[in-house]
Amino acid sequence: MIQIEVPVPRFRPSGLRSDEDTIELLRRLAKLYPDEVIAGILNRQERKTATGERFTANPVGSLRRYRNIPRYQRRGGEGVAGGPWGGVMRPAEGDSFAVRGTVTHR
Repeated sequence: MIQIEVPVPRFRPSGLRSDEDTIELLRRLAKLYPDEVIAGILNRQERKTATGERFTANPVGSLRRYRNIPRYQRRGGEGVAGGPWGGVMRPAEGDSFAVRGTVTHR
C-alpha cells in the first residue's frame, strides 16, 4: 500500500465587510428613509454590497439589522415618507378626489 500526503488548504472565511463609509451613511439615512429609498440612494452613489452587488431593500435591511441600526419609523400624519411634504396623500380642503370611480366633494 502506498501512502501519499497532500496538503489541503484550510478553510478561512473570506471576511467580506461592507465599506465603513457606507455603514456610516446607512446610519444617517436609516433615521430619515425606509430601506427601499436608502437602496436607491446608495445605488445612485454607485456603492456596492460586500459581495459587489447593487443594493436593494433586502441587503440594506440585512446590513442594518446586523449592525443594530434602528429602522425608519414613519411619524403619524406626515405623508408618504414623513418628508417636508407632510400630507401628500391627503387632499386639501375643498378638493375633489375619485374613489373607485365615484367623485366625492369635500
